[in-house]
Amino acid sequence: MRNWSLGVVIAAMIAWHAAGPAVAQNDGWRLCEHGETIRERILGCSQIIAEGRRQSRYELAIAYGNRATAYGRDNDYARAFADAAEAVRLAPRHHGSWEVRGRIFLERNEFDLAIKDFNRALSLSATYTPARYNRAIAYLGLRRYADAIADTTKVIEFEGPRSDAFNIRGVAHSRLGNWALAMADFGAAIIAAPESPKPWVNRALVKKDRGDFDGAIADLNASIATGKDLLFGTLTRATVYRSMNDEERALADFRIVSKLPSRSPSGYNQRGIAYRILGDPNSAIAELTYGLALSPANTDLLTNRGNARSDLGDHAGAAADYGEVIRLDPQDVNARIQRAKAREMLKDRRGALDDFRAALTLFPGHSFAEAGVARLMRQIADSEHGGRGPTATAGTRVALVIGNSEYRFVPLLDNPARDSVAVADALRKLDFATVGLCKSP
Repeated sequence: MRNWSLGVVIAAMIAWHAAGPAVAQNDGWRLCEHGETIRERILGCSQIIAEGRRQSRYELAIAYGNRATAYGRDNDYARAFADAAEAVRLAPRHHGSWEVRGRIFLERNEFDLAIKDFNRALSLSATYTPARYNRAIAYLGLRRYADAIADTTKVIEFEGPRSDAFNIRGVAHSRLGNWALAMADFGAAIIAAPESPKPWVNRALVKKDRGDFDGAIADLNASIATGKDLLFGTLTRATVYRSMNDEERALADFRIVSKLPSRSPSGYNQRGIAYRILGDPNSAIAELTYGLALSPANTDLLTNRGNARSDLGDHAGAAADYGEVIRLDPQDVNARIQRAKAREMLKDRRGALDDFRAALTLFPGHSFAEAGVARLMRQIADSEHGGRGPTATAGTRVALVIGNSEYRFVPLLDNPARDSVAVADALRKLDFATVGLCKSP
């Protein structure tokens, strides 16, 4: 998992209803639907809502939905969600109500809830592309890449060449290792909207992963030249410079990132990464905590705060952050490994062993997890035997227990079969990885 947000854009339709001629004359509606600033839109929609009885339920739902979108743009998710929920209550048969609330869930990384609302919107209007596009982003968050590809392909079929849809589909293809398809989609996104920075960054990430560092830097320079989303482009360029062993340029870019303003969760995340790399974990934790106040379910923010807490020796805090990542995404191998390391530092060997084993279940053959299991099993056995147990051998401990009850010149014995089972059980409790049991008859 990369430690910064994917280059995606959440579709936000400020006005999901075209007001009628009479309503359009109302200054409140003009600001609510077409205000030039977030503040103007909030004020205009608030005026409509304050008029109350003069508006139909449907018109009030539109005002609440548009104000929810404006609050979301302002990162005020509590008010955004409250308004979106009211829009759904007032107009449950309108696809726009469900799409607005789904978008708020999406911005908070609550992907399952977002998908449920987008599904409801699409059940009311199958051709409503904002819901389909945003559902694709939610599918990306859940690693449902084939579903994301299907949704973005539909969006392109409905609307024609659309840069952000090509970009999302390219991200999904890259996650599946379909490099040629990903490059084609990012190229199409750039042709459709060369002024959009995200396709440039995502194509650069593919080039970096394929070892084309010069090509990646060229794309990142193009992204930065657009003057948009400078945090994302500059941070990614810093990581490419690091891969090129150009530490001087990498640190210069990290310093730029630490000073760029942004009040979005991804902006706080990117600044947190920069501060940590610059050796300032306290500032990193502060930035990441601000981001989590806006997006509590953001696993990137939680992972990076856990990393910064580990840098400070706060292993309990780090374990708590990684634990929350695991709760939100049980398939996250990195979080399992990192929590195992934190638990080991806290002398919680059993907990660390459980995490390493869980990581191996998700990622068989993970060398670091295998080494952790072997190390912790030896340590646990040593502690249980006061250092006198049979733990000197390296690697995984195995045992073969033979319970032979049948001899040539003596009658059949009862005890060996029972005793062998008891011995095998005792060895398993000492964390022998494999216990073979042979008994006769």
